[in-house]
Amino acid sequence: MKIRIPSFRLRLNLTERQIYEKFRKNRSPLFLMGIFMSFVLVLLRFSSVYLIGMILTAFAVCGLFFTSRYKLFNRVQMIWISFGLTALFSSALGICTYSDIFRYSRSTFLMIVFFVYLVSFLTANCFSGDSVGRVFFSLYRDFMLLCSAFGLVEYVLKIQPYKRFITSASWRNNFENYGDISLNTYRMMLIFNHPIHYGVLLMCGIIALYYIPYKNKYINYIAYALMLFNVILTQARTSWILLVLFFILVYTKKTVKNRNFRPIPLKKLGYLILIITALLFVIYLIAVLPIFEGIRDIINKRLVENDSKNPLGARITNFSIVGQIKDRYGILFFLFGGGNGFAISYLHDHPTLNGWISAIDNQFLTVFIDFGIVGLTLFLSLLFVSVYKFYKNAASIQDINYVIIILLILSGISYEFMGINTVLILFVITLSQLNKNENMIYAQRELSLIRQI
Repeated sequence: MKIRIPSFRLRLNLTERQIYEKFRKNRSPLFLMGIFMSFVLVLLRFSSVYLIGMILTAFAVCGLFFTSRYKLFNRVQMIWISFGLTALFSSALGICTYSDIFRYSRSTFLMIVFFVYLVSFLTANCFSGDSVGRVFFSLYRDFMLLCSAFGLVEYVLKIQPYKRFITSASWRNNFENYGDISLNTYRMMLIFNHPIHYGVLLMCGIIALYYIPYKNKYINYIAYALMLFNVILTQARTSWILLVLFFILVYTKKTVKNRNFRPIPLKKLGYLILIITALLFVIYLIAVLPIFEGIRDIINKRLVENDSKNPLGARITNFSIVGQIKDRYGILFFLFGGGNGFAISYLHDHPTLNGWISAIDNQFLTVFIDFGIVGLTLFLSLLFVSVYKFYKNAASIQDINYVIIILLILSGISYEFMGINTVLILFVITLSQLNKNENMIYAQRELSLIRQI
């Protein structure tokens, strides 16, 4: 006599099973998007590095239990890990050697390096794998399109419902200076910490849209228009420059890949002339029509301003800090710097142009002061190797990763993204998606996996 044991297996109908299978296949990019969104929302309310560390650790545990994948590092990723370890050593050394300089909690600076530079990357690497990056950037593209739509609503209707949720001190300070739409100094920043951050994230959204477009071309046109409109309203010159650099990278990559310089067909040349003519006509309309007066003021203020109070003058003057510190500290400082936070702490004690103490506003200069010539060499190596890999790499599926890495590093010439902010989290997530094996065979295998999803 057979005894029938009751089965507790979950029975799903076809639709539910399809939903479950799709979630199971896409759980890694969903977890990555969860990390990114957690930073966006947590930084709106808090600025505690320990809370962020707990969140990253929780995601890492989920990655180890639910994905069971951890891949080998490629050369760019190894450089980043080396940079993070150097930053950790420099910070520990700086805390012991230059303790009188630091104006803030020394342990906080050390934990920022540990959690935000290293743990965040290792956590994101738990969710890396075939086609994960492409699915993540499709989700990121959708999120930035949604933010752009809210930006249009904010600008037209003059409403900002998210103000009530702001409790973070740094976020509120930036919002009171830039984000309040009732001020003359208004620059769109939405739920992000600074207009520059929002502008740079929008540019990454445009890059994601270029490499992973929607199936409907009209939706693509609307998405481009909304994101570019928001980019203009951020008044972030950095994002405008990144747009130009992006087109240069894409064009030169195609040129290097083809190698055969063929003349442009007459039909395409005609289209190009029409596009240039249309752009010149649009620029003319913006210059003369009263309806575009607000946009004219934005462009004039951000590109033509040249007074002693604007950040551009402070960015240039801040290079004088190097001349000040080279006479005060020895060879050890030249090699490893003063540790994370040394540059901004030194600036507070020794203001530059008209008492400027807000920021160094140059990531390369900050890296040199904080982590010395060793740290700066690794940071520049990260850029140069990424450029080399971008042009050498035959797997076009990896282009989006290298383009974002290159442009985010180059954006550091006018601000600092190496801290507790969403730009750095996007940077480390993108780093985590690089593959060790990047030849064409591997790319074709990834593309076949994407089609299955």
